[in-house]
Amino acid sequence: MHPFLFPGEWLVSGIFFDPVAGESEAGGIATLRAEAQFPEILQVTVELQELGEISYSPAQTTSYHLEIVGDRRIKFRMDSISLGTVLLGDGAYTPRSLTLGYRSPEGRYTGFESFVELEPGRIIACGGFMAEQVSVKTWEVMMERVGEND
Repeated sequence: MHPFLFPGEWLVSGIFFDPVAGESEAGGIATLRAEAQFPEILQVTVELQELGEISYSPAQTTSYHLEIVGDRRIKFRMDSISLGTVLLGDGAYTPRSLTLGYRSPEGRYTGFESFVELEPGRIIACGGFMAEQVSVKTWEVMMERVGEND
């Protein structure tokens, strides 16, 4: 289970915490699109605009290449334009959850994300990101499917 595997629009709301700037509310729409390049590999683009105390933040687009590599296991590559690098990771999933861990090839950036389906069309996501072993951002958001794309 993972929202990347469920294309469509998701209403996102929650908190982001930055050790320097503090806590801020986040909200917006995550648009998820998947294209099957090969049977086991998905190309996914996520666009999310952060709101809250920030009056305007341009939508962020990230590409993920997911591959199912075994029983309830995936590997992925995330192309991060904002970091100027790729993040490589793996994860494990159950019918209702997914946990991902990732790092940049040189190990400068590391992170984790966890997604749990509370009920159909409603997911809670949390994660953390570190640069050179220092926490840069953590988050906890609720994702609710917009429309009837279930």
